[in-house]
Amino acid sequence: MSVKRNSAAAFRLGVTRRGLILLLFSALVVFAMSSVVAQPIVQPIANCGDVGLELILLVDVSDSIDAAEFNLQRTGYRNAFQDLTVKNRIINTPGGIAVTLVYWSGATQQRQVVPWAKLIDSATSDAFANAIFNTIRPFNARTAPGSAINFAVPRFAESGCTSKSQVIDLSTDGTQNAGDDVQTARNIAQGKGITINGLAIGDNDLLLYVQQNIITTNPEGFALQASDFTTFSNTVRDKIVIETTPKPTPGPTGSTGATGSTGATGSTGATGSTGATGSTGAT
Repeated sequence: MSVKRNSAAAFRLGVTRRGLILLLFSALVVFAMSSVVAQPIVQPIANCGDVGLELILLVDVSDSIDAAEFNLQRTGYRNAFQDLTVKNRIINTPGGIAVTLVYWSGATQQRQVVPWAKLIDSATSDAFANAIFNTIRPFNARTAPGSAINFAVPRFAESGCTSKSQVIDLSTDGTQNAGDDVQTARNIAQGKGITINGLAIGDNDLLLYVQQNIITTNPEGFALQASDFTTFSNTVRDKIVIETTPKPTPGPTGSTGATGSTGATGSTGATGSTGATGSTGAT
């Protein structure tokens, strides 16, 4: 009897040990996987210092954009930061640029999917481009550009950088149908010295809406137009070229304004807006 009891006890002890080992192994696997997932694609900026430009890319992922169009849009931003002209602008910008990317849709749907990164050369620009291409679409709902702008404004304080130029670059294929009033949000950003530029993916009516309701007038913003998502890549590339081009020094008799883009098939340059009169139609 004693031998049987000892054998049974040893068996139970062996099972317990194996169970503990398996449990510990599973916990280590879960921890390792969570660590990999939590690791940012590009490292946050440390000791950033002064840069020539702080740029927030606000990218519309509302329900009017299907999966194929989302992929074209994401690829367009990736291609822009791999473009040699864009890279040369970044390299020639004193201090480089700081940039982050945010996807937005409805009133409470904004996510900073690529953290702030400091781009100073071809390698850092490529890393940011790859980070964009690896992002996953988090939303697919209504269109709230005003809420997106209000989300973006405080993000500048989180960049860790200093600059004389803070720019929000908002792309959209529709007008506001949810969230905070876009004109009010635009005016608040403008009052803080932030420039808002726009990229309208659609017809001339949408371009006019972006000019009148989204871009700032002082600091002077601009809007470009991509007739559809197939021309988006060229247009966003031109837009970023303009935004990374040093502004001319004002002459003794006045300043010079922002101008349209050059050479993009399907894109239309547009200078500053007139009074805000646009409505908030649904798309």
